[in-house]
Amino acid sequence: MKLHSLDTRSGRMIIQAWLASRGLICVMALLLAIIEGRSMQDMVNNWDAVHYGELARDGYLSQQSGILMAFFPGLPALLKAGLAIGLSTQVGGVILSLVCSLIAAIALGRLGGPWAAIAWLFAPTAIFTAVPYTESLFCAAAFWAWERARSDRWLSASLLAAVACTVRVSGLFLAGALFAMIITGRKISWAQRLRRVALLIIPASVLLGFAGYLYSLTGDWTAWYTAETTGWAIRGLTSPWDSLLHALDAAKP
Repeated sequence: MKLHSLDTRSGRMIIQAWLASRGLICVMALLLAIIEGRSMQDMVNNWDAVHYGELARDGYLSQQSGILMAFFPGLPALLKAGLAIGLSTQVGGVILSLVCSLIAAIALGRLGGPWAAIAWLFAPTAIFTAVPYTESLFCAAAFWAWERARSDRWLSASLLAAVACTVRVSGLFLAGALFAMIITGRKISWAQRLRRVALLIIPASVLLGFAGYLYSLTGDWTAWYTAETTGWAIRGLTSPWDSLLHALDAAKP
């Protein structure tokens, strides 16, 4: 797959789509706020956004249950920086998500062309790229990591993958995909492959570092997984056949 160079017209299309999609989300949020009698900050402070805000303010030990350890530190650290300059976690999180959604869209435009970026911006799940969630931040880092890898800029790709690994456990799968790209790449020597694989130590060290940090707090190397299964009982490791059976049950009318 060749990378797409974004000319002025393609770049303008992506920016216009970003403005239109974010504007549509904001209008819908405003209407719901008026109808339900809620503030805009309250509208975006739901579900996991509450946990990210609590992490930014009080850290991983603020809940005795330990469920906050299910969340990676990248977004809370940025929200904490926002608090230091007077931005609430809701306002700071929305600004961050809006900016990162544009950064991610530009990378996706280079990977798949402007219409790929536009489709992503207007996808139903785009609501999660406009609130204090990790989706925009992760996609910005992950899409650009993939774009840099496609451009044979492997140090940049590894550093961006490391950023993605501070945000979501999905960074592990991104690193795995980059590894597969290296192994299956054509017209490169094994020495080049080994050098590129060695660079993936950077994102891997981020994941190990997070596990080590949680261990320092709890004495448990599996604290992240424990928090996942404690706070969200439906999450956990299952066999492939169990996953298939669950998928078939969910597909029934």
